[in-house]
Amino acid sequence: IARGVKDFNSWRTAARELLAARVPPEQIEWTEPGCEQAHLFSEEPQNPSHRTIILPRSFVDLAELVSRHRNARRWTILYRVAWRILKGERDLLRIDIDDDVRALIHFRKEVEKDRYRMRAFVRFRRVDREGEEWFVAWYTPEHRTLDLNANFFRDRFGGMRWAILTPDATMQWDLTQLTFGPGLPASSAPAEDALEELWRTYYRSIYDPARLNLDAMRAQLPVRRWVELPESRAIPELVRLSPGMLTGMRQKQSASAAQFVPANADLPALAQAIRSCGACDRSEEHTSELQS
Repeated sequence: IARGVKDFNSWRTAARELLAARVPPEQIEWTEPGCEQAHLFSEEPQNPSHRTIILPRSFVDLAELVSRHRNARRWTILYRVAWRILKGERDLLRIDIDDDVRALIHFRKEVEKDRYRMRAFVRFRRVDREGEEWFVAWYTPEHRTLDLNANFFRDRFGGMRWAILTPDATMQWDLTQLTFGPGLPASSAPAEDALEELWRTYYRSIYDPARLNLDAMRAQLPVRRWVELPESRAIPELVRLSPGMLTGMRQKQSASAAQFVPANADLPALAQAIRSCGACDRSEEHTSELQS
């Protein structure tokens, strides 16, 4: 039996019918729009039943998140877990070493990570629409997580008109209503505006060469995202200048601290000098250590 699904609601409807008809997982092939077996979608299970299907709320919540993942295996694994729960493994979701459960947990974590990364990486550009000021952003989520952030963006940017464009769907807020539409290509997004340089200026102002860690930077700010981030243009230059910036900071700190250190002083004199030192913000901590 082949069943085509496009989202969680369509999968839930199909799964409910198949589970009610007691169709085992190995007899089902889950497909998505565009699959070459789309002509099999109309096939129905034999001897359909109308019995009520009751699954734990925890599974339904997990399935809703996992359904947003792009791995095509998610539908098969979700149905198999539902089947096993109905067959008596009521505590299956608590067994995180189980292969199926471990896969679903992995999918869920990747979806949640993608949801939070969207909040960090979306950058709006100002455009004029029929005399109104709008802010439009282009973003390519790893998974189908756009609507998961609807409340976040509406609450954070509720005072301005904005739209977020992705290949899967679009979301926009007109100050009164949040609406969704079909996906759009990157060419639909506006080109660079005056806010781009503001982003780069801000990024340069908070950049700390002493904390430069390229591996951590790539993990938190993946290179594939740089094309969407205006501040990314400043990163190569800041990385190149970091050694000199760090040397300058050290020299400045050393010169600033030297004027507060008395020559040939004993511990009480040094403690007093630390109390009046303005070269750094740790004088109280150091004074406490000396007194102890």
